[in-house]
Amino acid sequence: IDILGYVLTPILISVLGYILFVGIFYSPSRLGAAPEETIQSLWFAIREGYYTMDLISAFFFSATIIDLLRYRNGERVPSRQIIPVALRSGFIGIGLLIVVYCGLIYISAANSTFLQSVNSPKDSLLPTLAIHLLGDKLGVLASVAIGFACITTSIALASVFSDFLRIHVLRDRISHGQALLFTTVISYGMSVQGFEVISKISSPAFELFYPVLLALILIVVPGEIKRRINRTN
Repeated sequence: IDILGYVLTPILISVLGYILFVGIFYSPSRLGAAPEETIQSLWFAIREGYYTMDLISAFFFSATIIDLLRYRNGERVPSRQIIPVALRSGFIGIGLLIVVYCGLIYISAANSTFLQSVNSPKDSLLPTLAIHLLGDKLGVLASVAIGFACITTSIALASVFSDFLRIHVLRDRISHGQALLFTTVISYGMSVQGFEVISKISSPAFELFYPVLLALILIVVPGEIKRRINRTN
């Protein structure tokens, strides 16, 4: 997780930042008048974003992050010291996500005619757009960005799931390495099916569990923050 934070994520942000910089300031296309179907496009984007699993990832990864903050140099850190750090890092993450997503929305909208003409699959849109903006040689940066985005998510998710499998499901009957190997093999088997197949399989589950997860977050998180603050005071 330390390597993820200190090395992989800065590389990912740098690559995405370069693509956005070129796309915004040196793109051959510019954003024109808003299309008549703006509202329909907005709802389509919200629905597609609904299935990206970002909320589920944040929900489960937060446990890993809190554990890292709770124990430093083998010693337990008081909760009153953890909350400010967690909030600051959370707002930094939110800010970076806003910048990246708004930038991607802008350069995609500015080059929407090109993207429609190539009729690229969803999981190939960013590489296709990057090659269009940066050329064949530098367009590979988009693949680098996607690779780092996927591996950073996979590392954290594999860690969380393997720990859950080992501790709560199998009750420590297997080692951490065995749980991690099992998780990796299953994940690889799913990954070779392709994005569209995975999306079709997972969509019904998201429609069932996402509203419950949203309600849980909106109810539990504010209450827990208030309780922690009252305890600190």
